[in-house]
Amino acid sequence: MVIHLDDYEKELISWAHEIVGYLVKSGASPADAQDVTQDVFVKLLESEMVLPAGKLRAWMYRVAVRRYIDLYRRDKTYQDILKKEFFRKEDLLYYDQENGETLHQAISKLNKSQQLVLELYYFQGFSVKEISHILDISTSKVKIDLMRGREKLKHILEKEGLYYENF
Repeated sequence: MVIHLDDYEKELISWAHEIVGYLVKSGASPADAQDVTQDVFVKLLESEMVLPAGKLRAWMYRVAVRRYIDLYRRDKTYQDILKKEFFRKEDLLYYDQENGETLHQAISKLNKSQQLVLELYYFQGFSVKEISHILDISTSKVKIDLMRGREKLKHILEKEGLYYENF
């Protein structure tokens, strides 16, 4: 079955691609840009308004930019709340196990970024992607810090006569 699009539908699809491209160039991720554009179309369908083509295109851009700004503010506020309320130093350095103090001392010898990534991954249970989002760093940076942190931690523990696998 072949679906034929009329000129109006082709024009709307063209504008959708333009809006996604505009948002990506403005700093949005491709996924966010597509989500925002989809929201614009949902709002268009729900509003049941009738505008000439020139005004409709401008309306879609205006709604897309406003929606993206709202999304950005919400995500930034969410990240700030997480950093402030849930990742305080006293919460991150608590170890509830037999060799907890030894492990704490070993981890404290790592650099700050490795300490934080190991804490979030192993003790708080966050995924690499979640840590990336929380700390506002790339997933590659999180993976590298995890790998290097594990290696350094293993060497530190072995110097103390302990083995990494026991933790």
